[in-house]
Amino acid sequence: PAAPPPAMFSAAPVQAPAQPQFAAAAAAPTVPAMPKMQAAPPPVQQFAAAAPPVQQFAAAAPPTPQFTPAAAPPPASVVPPAGPPPGPPPGQFQPAAPPSARFNPSQAGPPPGRPPAAFMPPQGPPPGAVTAPPPGAAAAPAAERPLATHTDPRGDGAAAPPVKRAQPPAAVTVSSVDTSKVPTQLKPVVASLSALFQHCAAAAGPAKKREMDDNSRRLGGLFWRLNAGDISPSVADKLKQLCGALDRGDLAGATGIQVALTTSDWDECSSWLTALKRLLKARAALG
Repeated sequence: PAAPPPAMFSAAPVQAPAQPQFAAAAAAPTVPAMPKMQAAPPPVQQFAAAAPPVQQFAAAAPPTPQFTPAAAPPPASVVPPAGPPPGPPPGQFQPAAPPSARFNPSQAGPPPGRPPAAFMPPQGPPPGAVTAPPPGAAAAPAAERPLATHTDPRGDGAAAPPVKRAQPPAAVTVSSVDTSKVPTQLKPVVASLSALFQHCAAAAGPAKKREMDDNSRRLGGLFWRLNAGDISPSVADKLKQLCGALDRGDLAGATGIQVALTTSDWDECSSWLTALKRLLKARAALG
């Protein structure tokens, strides 16, 4: 069949459809204004002051001693040992020394034709002779010999050995002791000391009874030794002087002799000197 003829378009312009018109009164919705953002200020940089550096002092180490090797001593020179000079080489003859080189005067006799000399003894004093010091020389002082005492009977400065002395009976007293053998020159001692004891005992009260009994035993021991002759001469002389002072009423002199006995003869008199001291003190108190 035949194709339809193409459509024919007019030359009039085609109008677009009219757009809807909105009323001007209809205002667009109000959008709230956004606040304006202000730019933040730049941050302030804070700079902290740097602390000063701490000075650290390190202790200086002691210097290390440097060892310097000592210089080696020079090598010692070799000294050949001393000895006789080397002899002649073998095969060479060495003559012997002449006889005059080996002369010994001690073995030589007198020359021919001269008699031997006579022996002369050495000059000097004979053995045991005492030679006088030369004129003007001071003589040496002689050694002083110590005096002999009852503690040093030999007088040689050495202490005498302890002597075991006989002891009086324990019950001896002034009233009971035997004095029949007391030497005549010592009987005044017994009489004077007995009177001293009786005078002090009569004046002593009951409180002094024990002391007076002890004094009686000690003085009885002295009388017993006088009767037995067991008293040294020096002590006997001092006792006679003491009793003579008592008979004269010289209590100060008697006390001085008692102190001298205590100082020089304590070993011999210690057993009765205590009683004598008590009695002299009591007699002085009585007046």
